[in-house]
Amino acid sequence: MREVVAAVTDAELTETRTAALTPEWGVESHPVGECLRVVLEEHCEHRRFAVRDLTLIEARSA
Repeated sequence: MREVVAAVTDAELTETRTAALTPEWGVESHPVGECLRVVLEEHCEHRRFAVRDLTLIEARSA
């Protein structure tokens, strides 16, 4: 992820990507920058919960 963020240009961030993830959801189009923002936010949130849970587990075993 670091390599992608370091290499992406301003022009690439504004490009739109289109995909059909599942037939039920249909086709969606989003700017690359928005997609990266979502991925980074999800990564941060998952890490936050993992650190919180590890802290709780360590406290219980102490």
